[in-house]
Amino acid sequence: FAISHFLNELVFPKCLNHRSMKLSASGEELVAMFGTTIGISGTPSSALPLALGECQWEPLSEGRFFRTLTDASCVQSEAPLPRSWSTESLLTQVALLEDISALIDCGALVTGMSNQQVAKLLLTVEGGLHGKHGVVFFE
Repeated sequence: FAISHFLNELVFPKCLNHRSMKLSASGEELVAMFGTTIGISGTPSSALPLALGECQWEPLSEGRFFRTLTDASCVQSEAPLPRSWSTESLLTQVALLEDISALIDCGALVTGMSNQQVAKLLLTVEGGLHGKHGVVFFE
């Protein structure tokens, strides 16, 4: 009891974005809440809730993803990173690129920062995000 009290009353409120109550549900629970579920929007995945059955891919969808992610008119590739790169230097380099509309971190290079912290850093790079006035991110 003493440890629980110490953590819940002193440590968590000071160190975490702590709430006394929290609503949460898994994809499986959300599907169970409704009589009929047609699908779930998000990253394509075969890890659907059991109630939905097996994932039914739209014909050619994976090919379209790959084609878009490799299309030079959509994707910009820069020179290899220097040995001394950091998350901050990478994001600064990205913010200074012209004609950038999306950052998709497929290689999981951005580590140790939340999506909100990444957005804030991108917005603070002087002369960065040419003509952009905001950043959208998902937590």
